[in-house]
Amino acid sequence: MATLRTTRELFRQAREPFPGPRRAWDLALWSGVTPQGSADSLERLNRLGLVEVFPSARAGHAPSFRLDRTYPLVEPLARLFEAERVLGRQSST
Repeated sequence: MATLRTTRELFRQAREPFPGPRRAWDLALWSGVTPQGSADSLERLNRLGLVEVFPSARAGHAPSFRLDRTYPLVEPLARLFEAERVLGRQSST
């Protein structure tokens, strides 16, 4: 469940006006996942190639992550999460 929520949040962040790399801790706050759960999910997604990693310029600080737009499943996943968002909005009205 943590990986799904973290992935969904990465896609939501990518739609923001200024999308940029996000730390696991930040994604955890927005997705409702524990920071460790988010970090583990991002590591898994990195091994799959879905995210890019940006090491911190400061020693001892956490790396940041963002979607790798060249990953073959980014567009289908984006459509899935968009449909989910639209349907969720319709059912709440």
